[in-house]
Amino acid sequence: SKYNKNELERPSIRSRISIAQRLQKPKLLSDMSSFRAANPGAIFEDFVRWYGNPENPLHEEVNGETMRHALERRARLPPAEAKVLALEEASEAIAILMSLRAFWEDTWEEAGPCPAHEQEPLFDPHSRVEMVLHTFETIHPALLMNQ
Repeated sequence: SKYNKNELERPSIRSRISIAQRLQKPKLLSDMSSFRAANPGAIFEDFVRWYGNPENPLHEEVNGETMRHALERRARLPPAEAKVLALEEASEAIAILMSLRAFWEDTWEEAGPCPAHEQEPLFDPHSRVEMVLHTFETIHPALLMNQ
C-alpha cells in the first residue's frame, strides 16, 4: 500500500503470519491429534471450543502498525483517501482471518488420532544444544560481549 511507510522496514503481516503458521503447525497438529485420539468422533468446532479460538493476528496490528497509529494516520488523509485505505485494510483483515481459519481447518484434516504419549516429542534437546554451540562458534566476540 502506498500509505505504509514501514513497508520496506518490516515484513508484511501476511509473511509474518505465514512464518507464525509454520512455527505453530507442529504443536497444533500434535494437539489436534491428541484431541482426536481422546475424543473419537469429535469435529473441528469441538476442538476449537476446547482449545480456544485462534488469536486474531490483527488484534494489535494492521500493516505492522498499532490500530491507534493506523487511525491517526487515516485521520490526516483526505476523507476519500481515508475511506479507500480503510476498505483496503478491512479487505486485508478479512483475507488474513480467512487464511488463519483455513490453516486451522487444513491442519485438522491432516491430524489423525494419536495419543500424546505415542507422538514424537516436539522439543529436541540435542538439536537445540547444537544450535547454541554453533552460535557460540560463529558469533563475533563483540556481539557476545554486548549480551
